[in-house]
Amino acid sequence: MQTRTGLVDIDHIMCGVSDINATVADLSRLGFSFTPESTIGGMSNRLVQMKPIRPAGAANFFELMTVNDHLRVPPLMRDILSGPDGLKMIVHLSDDIEQAAATFAKAGSPIGDSWTVGRDWVREDGEREHVRFTVLIPARGHLPFFMNAYRPDSIAQYSQARYQTHENGARHIRRVYATCPAAKLPEVVAQHEKLYGCQASTLGDDAFAIRPGDVDLVLMSEDGFASRFGLAGHMQLGLPRLAGLTIEVSDPDALAALLARNGIPATACEHALVVGPEHAAGMVIEFI
Repeated sequence: MQTRTGLVDIDHIMCGVSDINATVADLSRLGFSFTPESTIGGMSNRLVQMKPIRPAGAANFFELMTVNDHLRVPPLMRDILSGPDGLKMIVHLSDDIEQAAATFAKAGSPIGDSWTVGRDWVREDGEREHVRFTVLIPARGHLPFFMNAYRPDSIAQYSQARYQTHENGARHIRRVYATCPAAKLPEVVAQHEKLYGCQASTLGDDAFAIRPGDVDLVLMSEDGFASRFGLAGHMQLGLPRLAGLTIEVSDPDALAALLARNGIPATACEHALVVGPEHAAGMVIEFI
C-alpha cells in the first residue's frame, strides 16, 4: 500500500543542453516534435510533450533547457545545468505542496528553497492565460539525483494536443533510468522507497523499479545499465546520474524504418530499440 506523499507522479524530466538549436536538430532526426522556444530567467527551453498516461494524471514530457545568460540564471540552476548534455532533474507533480515538503524532509532532504512563479501562455483556442505554480527545491547533497516538485494551477500548457504528435509515434514516457555505484544501490533504493512511500520491485541483481504514479523510476548499478544497453565504458561521467528514458511508441516497426532512413543507429534490446547518448542529447532512449 502506498503512503500519501503529496507527490502525484514523475511529471517531466529536465535535459540540460549547451546548444538547444543543435539538439532540436538532432532529436528531430529521431522523430520528435517540439514546442516553440520559451525564455525565463536567463534560460531557454523547448518541450517534447507526450500524452498523459491517465487523463487526470500528471503531464508527460521531457524538457530541453539551456543557459542563455549566466548572470541572470539562479545559482542552483547553473549547478543543475552544468556539465555535459544529458538528463539533469526529475520534476514531480504535487497535489499538496506542504505534504510534498514534509515527504522530502522525511526522506532526508529538507527543502532548501521554494518560490511561486507566474507566466502567460496562449491556449490552443488563441486565448491568453496566466498560470501560477509553486516550486519546491530540496536542499542539495541529500538526494542522489536532482529532484523537485511543483504544483501548478493547471497542467494544460504542458499537455497540448497540438504538440503531442510525433513522427516517431511517441506516446508516453514510461520509465526514467538512474544509475549509481553498485555498492550504493541498496541505500539509494531505500531512500526512494521512503520518498515515494512504496516498495521497489526487483528487476534483477542490480536493478530495481519504483513507481510513484504511472512512470517508473528504475535504479540500476552503473555496470548493469551499461551492460543492458551496450554502453560499457560510456557512462563514466560522474555518479550517481540520471541516464535514460523509456518511451512507448505506437508502431516500433515504423520507428525502426524512420531511424534507418535518418542514419540513426539503433540497437535491438529485449523487444526495444535503443538509441545511444551520442544521438540523444546525452541520454539513452529505449523505445518500446
